[in-house]
Amino acid sequence: MRRGWTNGAKKAGAVEAVSGAGQPPPGSFRPVARIDFTDPLVRRLCLLAIAAAVFKLTMALCTQGTNDITSFWMFHFRSRQMGAIPFFHADPLYNHPPFVLNFLHLWAALQDFTGLRFGFWMRLSGTLADAGSLYLVYQISRCFLGERFRFAPLALMAISPVSLFVTGFHGNTDPFVVFFLLLAVYYASVKGQFWLAGAAFGMSCSIKVWPLVLSPVMFFYLKDWSSRFRFFLLAGAVIFLGSCPYILQDPDVLAARVLGYNSAPGCWGITRVLSFRSSWLMANMAYIRNGRYYIIVLILLVSYLLNRRQARPPLFAQFGFAVFLFLALTPGFGVQYLSWLVPWLAWAGLWYGVAFNLLGGTFLFLVYTYWSKGLPWDFANAAVGPWGGTAIVFELLTWGLVVLYSVLSLAALWRGQAQAVALIEERHSPQFKAQVALEAIRGKRPLSEIAAQFHVEPEQIKHWRTLAIERLDRLFADDRRQ
Repeated sequence: MRRGWTNGAKKAGAVEAVSGAGQPPPGSFRPVARIDFTDPLVRRLCLLAIAAAVFKLTMALCTQGTNDITSFWMFHFRSRQMGAIPFFHADPLYNHPPFVLNFLHLWAALQDFTGLRFGFWMRLSGTLADAGSLYLVYQISRCFLGERFRFAPLALMAISPVSLFVTGFHGNTDPFVVFFLLLAVYYASVKGQFWLAGAAFGMSCSIKVWPLVLSPVMFFYLKDWSSRFRFFLLAGAVIFLGSCPYILQDPDVLAARVLGYNSAPGCWGITRVLSFRSSWLMANMAYIRNGRYYIIVLILLVSYLLNRRQARPPLFAQFGFAVFLFLALTPGFGVQYLSWLVPWLAWAGLWYGVAFNLLGGTFLFLVYTYWSKGLPWDFANAAVGPWGGTAIVFELLTWGLVVLYSVLSLAALWRGQAQAVALIEERHSPQFKAQVALEAIRGKRPLSEIAAQFHVEPEQIKHWRTLAIERLDRLFADDRRQ
């Protein structure tokens, strides 16, 4: 785990995690890496992605999926029949942002037009979102690692059994949430376009409300108020527009439904452990009520501490840690939530990713088999009751792995900040550093222009300029007698 993180996330964060770490101007960000289809590793990755898509679409064609798909179809039908606002009042099970209704109506229209089931179109859309997520992780890794991007973690992401089962069989909106979160990371850390990053983040929050807990990460990562203003203004605007006109008609019922979202407690993590003994009932009830607030406070505190120092961890690593921490401490759970973790495993270390996918994939297989009342799968109905036996064992093992990763990744983020600066130093030759420092010492051009020319962040140029000035006297140390 530790070695994998060092070779992956720390190297990937070298461009972002520099001394000073102020936000560089857009010109100093690296250009987007084009996909090199002549590279045999890229071709293999594409073949794996195609194979995964074929598997998911075959599952979507041949099975009904879970009762989540049935619920979404009912949400579409009742909202059309009753009208959106009466539907929000009448159906307490609908706890999604109102923007999701647009997806539901689209999938229903495609069903009527083609004859293919609502659930197929839902899972086809999720398959496309998974492909987009893989592309974004590839681009993020290529932009920061160049030709050294790691094939194995990306290949594991492409064929992750957790992703195959959740997207291909379960059916839900989680793949879209993850895609837009990755898009926000891409625009913020690779392109430096905080307007677009905010719009992407707003889209993820317009599909499910839980990404709001990641807001402190972005707030403290963005070092100036101008960038924060652009990001959160666009995020808020997208959420507002996606909720119109319903948010103007009855904001109270929307707030009660969306912000009051609760998952099933007692089937994962802390609330599962506290349910083992009746004497822990009061503690369990208290955590179910207040656990979400503990998570928000903890993410807020850790994000502040990680970003207040000179060398910051990369945004991708910070988002990944926050998502893992959320799943480690969440009082409520749905099995599809495991798919949230798949993209962030790309830099967590290959063996950790393998362990998570084996344990998590086995857990999902056992749960879906139980809900389907045996093999082969067709319709998995969660209403048959909570899983037990071997499924609980793999559930606890998967949760334990998530907790372990959360602790180790936090330690790696904290220790790795100073090392990330050293990685920057190793990327450039002494001659290159001297050239850049001399250009800065001359003072004929602003640092932003020099940064854009040499593809180095302004704060790094300041660091090299300071070192050059401080060490000038050493050039004449041997000539004092002359």
